[in-house]
Amino acid sequence: MAKPIMLALICAVLLATSYQFTKPTIAANRQDYSERILRDMVDGLSIRSVESKTLPYYEVLDDTKIAGYIFPGSTMNGYNGAIDFLVAVNPSGAVTQVRVTGHQETPGLADKIDREISPWIDGFIGADFIGVEREQQNWDLAPDGDFDGITGATITARAMVLGIKDTLNEYQP
Repeated sequence: MAKPIMLALICAVLLATSYQFTKPTIAANRQDYSERILRDMVDGLSIRSVESKTLPYYEVLDDTKIAGYIFPGSTMNGYNGAIDFLVAVNPSGAVTQVRVTGHQETPGLADKIDREISPWIDGFIGADFIGVEREQQNWDLAPDGDFDGITGATITARAMVLGIKDTLNEYQP
């Protein structure tokens, strides 16, 4: 009886040790991936990080002129937990791009939120969060709202719609 307990203890110590050794590498890889997505979103323009009093964001610059903004967002309401994303808007407030930077959603089903897997996320392009259009935008899934769902992944799709809406509202001027 003592041998299985000892074996389990050794395995637990090895697992915890390997986690501690790989944790910095995993964090660095996630940061690199987020930065790559950010560079892809600006298509050759420059980015300036802005540390506001409330939330950090990025200004997209074409020479010295502001060409848009990128807001980092996150929702904890995904089917398998947190979904991290970036939302780009033009100066007038229309969404120009959304990219997911991290998620644990079900492969082959809810991972369609990832632009590399499916163009579903492009359905947010043109959504407005400033002015009259903002009041007319119905931030829910079709048929009641303005955004398509993902077959078999309603929780994930709804989490993205509401997460993007909440992120845009946080940065509302």
